[in-house]
Amino acid sequence: MDQTVVIPAALYDDEAVCFLADRYHTSTRQLLNRYLYQAGMVPAGGEPPAAFRLEANEMEILRGLAEKALGTKPLETNEA
Repeated sequence: MDQTVVIPAALYDDEAVCFLADRYHTSTRQLLNRYLYQAGMVPAGGEPPAAFRLEANEMEILRGLAEKALGTKPLETNEA
């Protein structure tokens, strides 16, 4: 089941998030929306994800950052 997640504002300014956004020539908002989409969650606002796909190691990095920012256990993804 999809769940809606609100991303803490500080995560948009994280150095790793900014680096990955630059790598994909996108905004940090679109990068994190793509992460949520690939993780099987719906970003707040329902904005469609960008047209790139994050690699498994990038998903792990973002999962760890999200865990730290949200104060929760790692988010499981629907990736195969």
